[in-house]
Amino acid sequence: IAAVIGYVRASWGNDALNKDGMAVTAADVAALRDKAMTPEELEQLGAQIVLGNTFHLMLRPGAATVAELGGLQALPYGSDRLCVALAPSHPLARRPKLRFDETLEHDSVGVVPGGLVDTLIRRQAALRGRLPAQRIQVSGVDTACRIVAAGLGLAILPREAAAPHAGAGRLRLVPLDEAWATRRFVVVSRPDPLCSSSARLLAGHLRACAGG
Repeated sequence: IAAVIGYVRASWGNDALNKDGMAVTAADVAALRDKAMTPEELEQLGAQIVLGNTFHLMLRPGAATVAELGGLQALPYGSDRLCVALAPSHPLARRPKLRFDETLEHDSVGVVPGGLVDTLIRRQAALRGRLPAQRIQVSGVDTACRIVAAGLGLAILPREAAAPHAGAGRLRLVPLDEAWATRRFVVVSRPDPLCSSSARLLAGHLRACAGG
């Protein structure tokens, strides 16, 4: 970590960015906290790329400003699928698939409070007039899987992240039968002719890692 200002973390990038490149990552994007940095602060940090939630580009600076600056392009990056992680002894563990409503009837483990999955789960529960029955909140998938395996609740997790922890029958990963359970990701950048070499390297690196 090179620097931290408020909720914004600055770190050196050694792969996709050149050795003297720097990326700035906006932490806790989904929590909608104030993460503003002045242009002067970014310049002092030597930042070349800002990584954040593209949703906020439509709020500030706004669509008109984005269009005036040349617009944005979105390139497919990857996808994942949410599942319900359960202890083998859990009453729902033998189900071939589960609806979200069914999970709300059982104790659950919250993973990365304020993160993207947590925010999605809370939004879907709110649409149903409910709150997730989170027995405990943890900061990572590995911890969540250990707690689930101990029989202390279920957890909704990306299958790709939970699968390494499910070996030897420790967990059952049941597909979440909801349209929103498939998450698709894109790399958003300025059009190639307007994009910096560092940004093109980062976008290419991310797509290569995703097999795109």
